[in-house]
Amino acid sequence: MPKPKPLLRGQSLPIFNLTGDKTAEIAKQRRFVSESTSTLRMSGTSVEYSKQEITDKPIGQNGVFRQYLRGRPITMFAPSDSAEQGAKKESTLPTEMLRAEWVYGYRGRDCADNLHELASGEIVYNIASVVVLYDPRAGTQRHYLGHNSSIQCLAVHPAGVLVTSGQVMGVNRREQIAVYEKFDGFYETPDPNWYKPHVRVWDSKTLQTLAVIGGGKLQFGVCAVSFSVSDGGGRVLVVDDSPGKILTVWDWKNGDLLCEAVATRDLLETAAFHPMDSDMMVTAGKNHLGFWTIKKITAGSTSKAFLTTKKGLFAEHQAKFVHCLDFGDNGDVITGDSKGSILVWKKGCNRISHANPAAHKGGIMALRVTSEGTMVTGGGKDRRVVVWDRSYTRPLRECKLDKSLGGVRSICPADKCQMFSGSGLFLGTLSNALCHWTLDLEKVEAVAEGHADELWGLAAHPRKPQFVTCDYSGLVVLWESKTHRPIWRTNLKFAAQSAQFHPSEEILLIGTSVGRWYCMDASTAAVIEDHQAGEDNKQLDCLRFSPDGAILAVGSHDNHIYLYTVENHGKSYKKSTRLSGHSSFVTHLDFSTDGRYMQSTSGDYELLYWDVAARSQLQFKSAMRDVTWNTQTCVFGFHVFGMWQQGADGHDILSCAVSGSRALLASADTHGKVNLFRFPCSKFQAPGHVYPGHGSHVTSVSFLHGDDWLISTGGLDCGIIQWQVVQPAPKHSSKRTHKDYSKPSTKSRNSSTSMLSVIDEFLPEDPSRNGGGLAVTDAATQTSRPGSPDKASRNPSPQPPPDPVQEEKKIIQQLVDSLFLNN
Repeated sequence: MPKPKPLLRGQSLPIFNLTGDKTAEIAKQRRFVSESTSTLRMSGTSVEYSKQEITDKPIGQNGVFRQYLRGRPITMFAPSDSAEQGAKKESTLPTEMLRAEWVYGYRGRDCADNLHELASGEIVYNIASVVVLYDPRAGTQRHYLGHNSSIQCLAVHPAGVLVTSGQVMGVNRREQIAVYEKFDGFYETPDPNWYKPHVRVWDSKTLQTLAVIGGGKLQFGVCAVSFSVSDGGGRVLVVDDSPGKILTVWDWKNGDLLCEAVATRDLLETAAFHPMDSDMMVTAGKNHLGFWTIKKITAGSTSKAFLTTKKGLFAEHQAKFVHCLDFGDNGDVITGDSKGSILVWKKGCNRISHANPAAHKGGIMALRVTSEGTMVTGGGKDRRVVVWDRSYTRPLRECKLDKSLGGVRSICPADKCQMFSGSGLFLGTLSNALCHWTLDLEKVEAVAEGHADELWGLAAHPRKPQFVTCDYSGLVVLWESKTHRPIWRTNLKFAAQSAQFHPSEEILLIGTSVGRWYCMDASTAAVIEDHQAGEDNKQLDCLRFSPDGAILAVGSHDNHIYLYTVENHGKSYKKSTRLSGHSSFVTHLDFSTDGRYMQSTSGDYELLYWDVAARSQLQFKSAMRDVTWNTQTCVFGFHVFGMWQQGADGHDILSCAVSGSRALLASADTHGKVNLFRFPCSKFQAPGHVYPGHGSHVTSVSFLHGDDWLISTGGLDCGIIQWQVVQPAPKHSSKRTHKDYSKPSTKSRNSSTSMLSVIDEFLPEDPSRNGGGLAVTDAATQTSRPGSPDKASRNPSPQPPPDPVQEEKKIIQQLVDSLFLNN
């Protein structure tokens, strides 16, 4: 069996193969029930999922429930004293909500020229699907959350107020449109291309979107954007990140495409309008430097624009990459390349006028001309930042970044007109850090640090508002949530996958992708000892201590759980046994509060229970119905099944966590969302708040000590978002319906068969009775659209008469349930 991909944590196995004609038909019907699920429905900043009521009818099975994921049944038992048995379950939205307080890091490893200063003095940059507006004076952040997928580039209007940002292709899940409506009123207008690559133009003061362009035209993503300057910023240059790198020019106010052309077949890194002529543009990339001019052809009363280009002629200064460009105050074009050379091109000319070869050792990744006419360059390999005189040949000042920060990726002069007496420069790095260089003091300080490789590991400190994250580069960081700064950083030899604190808080464990785990001093990051969990060097997805810290459980991709006895306050370990029983890799582990039992889940949607003292699997799951779990990281079980929404396939939720007060449940999904529910979450399709922000799958969530913050980590976007848990004043709730975004008209949506079947007539009421209505609860948002009227609910559609075929399928489904229950 091939090794599972990290994104999905493995592939699901086929549904059970039954023998005989009847059982084959039953399996077919069971697959039908699993696959014919209605779509998830959400709305608003705080989104309440579809509130379908379930009337429990406890007939003979003592509160036994079964959840199906890709045809695999997960049997769950309600607690013996549970009020859910035989009564209509009451479930409401949690009064607590989340507000994005701080986004760690900056996207510099694969983005260029995405760090700018606004007229307000804020520094704007992007990471994941968030545009961060950082106020260096107050040390706070604001966030633009209008994008529905990862942001690749951004630019600032010449007036310093408007911002344009471009995103990659998103996921066409129409039910998620309502999530974004609370952050961006533009989603209220039906648009079938809402999820496709596009560019948004928005106001940095109000965080309101003014225009959306390129949806349906752009194919893969947006690798470069730029505002025109000389005409007052009426045009936007957009480069499609398709194989052809299509260069397009738009009238963004009217949404009109003015002209387009193929820029290059290779990598394109940057593009910009000439500041003195809005009909001139420059593009740069791999083996490419293009000088573009917009021409017009007039025929009668109509005119058509088109693009012409001249390639840069490098002669002996040819380099493989042109990484960056800017413009002098006289209109000259200045470029930095992979050979470390600074080249100057006269305005309107495609030949080099003069050069400063080998200005850096290695490539020049960033270049910026200041308002005083001096120039600042940043090196990738040599990590040097150099301020040059007006001739661009004599260095005036320079500094070198620390190795942990990486090379320079973007440069942003702050308070440009007072550069040498003012605050200095902001620098974005290849290691996804944002730094500030105070020129007078010649001091470089990291402002926002993050990770630069895929991020999975997360653990909260047991007694302090601190947390640890670790990534595939082997980087491990201990963070202080109050200051948003790292306490320490260290690198391990192998890719880091998981993390866990010992209850004594003195010891930290890190699991890796090769089956080795490290015991570290939590205060100094010193490695005390390391162990190999298995013989096959398989990835370790989870580490978990018993409540008293005497036992360590390690879940491996070799399908086993390894138990260790712990001594010396977590500093010494001895392997005691290996537990077998899972048919796929182990994903999550939890101990009971008394440490006697353990529950675990696998990549094949299994939920197993274990007797810790006997070192064996428990065959009678019903005996676990009244066990209280010390943690709740397992994504399956009676107390958490309500967080799984209709249409889930088992991969949708990668992580969950319960607050210290045991009142809230947070989950991380593969669509870039963080979800917040009440705990226990034992109602099918429980109502919850939904929050966007990550650009890819959210790999982990964890509440910090004290429950004041929730931390979420993104996988491929390398982002860490710190959410403040808030409880705003109650506001009016209203009913609303969903729009059909494939057509100009608005239509309500009806639910279809649920993915959760309840044993022996524990069946949900017909969802069509609810008419697809949603209750939208206002929350603390980063932006709002004043004057948006509440939308009234539509009347539910009449219930159709019973279908004999559907009735027969229900009977077959009940036979399947009874068969698997008896087995």
